[in-house]
Amino acid sequence: MDSALQFIIMLNTDLTISSIIRQMSAGLRGARGRKVNSIDFEGNWIEMYQNDDYDESQTETEDGFLFYRYRLEATPLSKEITLSRQINTTRTICQNLQQLKVDIFLCANFEDQLPEFK
Repeated sequence: MDSALQFIIMLNTDLTISSIIRQMSAGLRGARGRKVNSIDFEGNWIEMYQNDDYDESQTETEDGFLFYRYRLEATPLSKEITLSRQINTTRTICQNLQQLKVDIFLCANFEDQLPEFK
């Protein structure tokens, strides 16, 4: 597994983790539920957690994403995953989350190769 291909998406929403995971499973073709807080998608283990630093009053500041409610972590499970494939996977996940009306902020070594998602 290449750690340079891992990515994090900070999410801010009133939806629950289980609701987001359920909707991601339904909206992402080929996604499989793993646990109540995770799915497998495109060779990645996608996990969601409560952000320990969540503070709604800080979310509108310059680095407000650090205080968003949830943290999604994507870890490639296959050595065959390329940067190009991971960029496409990340784009697909971000677009899916935007359809759910979730505020997101992408943190990745390759984020400069993707449009800014808000």
